[in-house]
Amino acid sequence: YYGELAHHFAIAAPAGHASKAADYAIKAGERATAQLAWETALQHYERALHAIDLQAAPDAAQRCDILLALGSAQYHAVLDVSESPEGRHSFLQAAEIARTIGSPERLGHAALEFAGLNVVRTAGGVQQVQLLEEALALAPREDSALKARLLARLAVDYRVIPGSSDRIATLSNEALAMARRLGDPAVLTFVLIARRVAIWGPDNLDERLATVAEAQSVVDTAVDPYLGLWRQLFSAIDLYESGDSPGFDREVDAFVEAARQTRAPYFLWFSAIYQAGRAIKEGNFAAAEASVPALGGASQALVAIYFRTLLLFLLRREQGRLHEIDKPLDVVIDLTRESVNPFDRHRGHVAQVMRMILLAESDRAEDARSLFEAFASQDFADLPKDSYWLATFVLLADICVLLGDRKRAAMLNELLLPYAARNAAAGSGAMFFGAVSYYLGLLATLLSRWNDATRHFDHALAMNAHMRARPAVAHTQYAYAEMLLQRDGADDRERALSLIGEALGTAEELDMTRLAERALALKVQVQGILKA
Repeated sequence: YYGELAHHFAIAAPAGHASKAADYAIKAGERATAQLAWETALQHYERALHAIDLQAAPDAAQRCDILLALGSAQYHAVLDVSESPEGRHSFLQAAEIARTIGSPERLGHAALEFAGLNVVRTAGGVQQVQLLEEALALAPREDSALKARLLARLAVDYRVIPGSSDRIATLSNEALAMARRLGDPAVLTFVLIARRVAIWGPDNLDERLATVAEAQSVVDTAVDPYLGLWRQLFSAIDLYESGDSPGFDREVDAFVEAARQTRAPYFLWFSAIYQAGRAIKEGNFAAAEASVPALGGASQALVAIYFRTLLLFLLRREQGRLHEIDKPLDVVIDLTRESVNPFDRHRGHVAQVMRMILLAESDRAEDARSLFEAFASQDFADLPKDSYWLATFVLLADICVLLGDRKRAAMLNELLLPYAARNAAAGSGAMFFGAVSYYLGLLATLLSRWNDATRHFDHALAMNAHMRARPAVAHTQYAYAEMLLQRDGADDRERALSLIGEALGTAEELDMTRLAERALALKVQVQGILKA
């Protein structure tokens, strides 16, 4: 109904019906937005802008409001906001109009919307922080929903500025206190989810779990379905890290269904990568092979290229085909290094360590060693303790053992030991690396700390089995067997042979080519020793 009228009056706008054309285009855009029909919505808002321009005395405030609605539709229609310069331009235009007409509220909305749908990614970098700071400075002193959201979002985005931990804590605490005073469930949910992101690091898992649990108790998805999606996503990540397998699966399944209902490209993509990551974790490589290479489609957004390539690394490593992603991994490393966003550079650390592993497992150990030495030049003290820290460090343990670096192994052991009971995942993406204790077992083996290695491998076997991570169980069995053979105590050879047999059986069943070859070779070696 509104769409037809909008079309009719758009044609008649040049003949003196510009005001009605704008009104009906706005109503049609609002209806399309309510139906999550983003492409249709942005077309209507573009018509509304055109109609406004035909008016003799355009209303600046109305133009600002249309630009805000248009930018939102433009952002929602793409996988990542980096792919919508038009959306960013719309919000910056809206911000300029808000300044001109003296509307702090509209400037606040422009700043929040400019930051985008993704509460994790500070796509606008320092410019985004500056716009939010400006809007916050001009906001009225009294409590308001908009001010609480500005404080919360600013806390998230200050992560791109080094040395801002105190500022982040102050902003987040102020936002949370204000949201509680306001008593608005939607505002409190937004603030809690933003806080969960702002504080994200390996040392506050309990606080993250509690924050997301509180968000669950107040979230109203009928008001904002995206808040429910973010809550489910962060809950899944934290439950995985804590070792709650049923909880992790429950939240992922709920997220997948909710994402389907929103039809938002970003969340549909995230749903796909989580299903692919879980398939790799569980050893369903056929399902992963069918989806991972096409994740993100033709998107050239850094985030799409990043997760597609790194998931391919995990898959190809199991298949013994790492050489296939040599060049794609280099592309990701270059893109993250060149990014103006420090957070992108931090997530690039994971890709850099994967590159070292690829080299070491491709008979280029010296090249890997050179990169590892450069990476470890400050004894790892320069690596920020953010959402990618734990994943980066378990991979560092992996390459450290591959290179036989006992000095760095001792350092990494001390750094990872506080997280021995955890699982490691990379940021908000679906890259699951399994039990941290597995990597501690590798390090302890290299350091000939047999009791520690035994304890860590026993824990890793139980944790990985509980998480339904069959490939990780098989890798743990193989590494445990290698440790027993090196220790060579009473009955160690027999136990090692049993573990190798289990690892080989899983590897052959799941087509884990690389592990199957290594396990078979080790089995033959042990059988020869036992016969002798």
